Amino acid sequence: AVAWNKALIQAARWANSNKQAVIEFGQTKVPGITADKAWGLYDYYIKLGMWPVNGGMSKELVYGDHELWAKSKDMAPMPYEKWGTNEFQDKALAEIGKQ
Repeated sequence: AVAWNKALIQAARWANSNKQAVIEFGQTKVPGITADKAWGLYDYYIKLGMWPVNGGMSKELVYGDHELWAKSKDMAPMPYEKWGTNEFQDKALAEIGKQ
């Protein structure tokens, strides 16, 4: 789980630092997208925090998902501390450092 978190964080850091490469890759996956549109989407995703450089796991984010599951009856309501953890993200950041 630590290795998975490290990979996600490193990929996010790469995406934040390699705009041209991300756009070129995106253009191979979205037929017909113009360069202008791709550049605009990249900037929009950056503003949204799409690729968090220090991991995206937070108690608030995870609990928001949990609330949706509980409302749909897919998961019984319970405190985050009983089932959620930032342990692996924190260990990954300890190994690769925060930005």
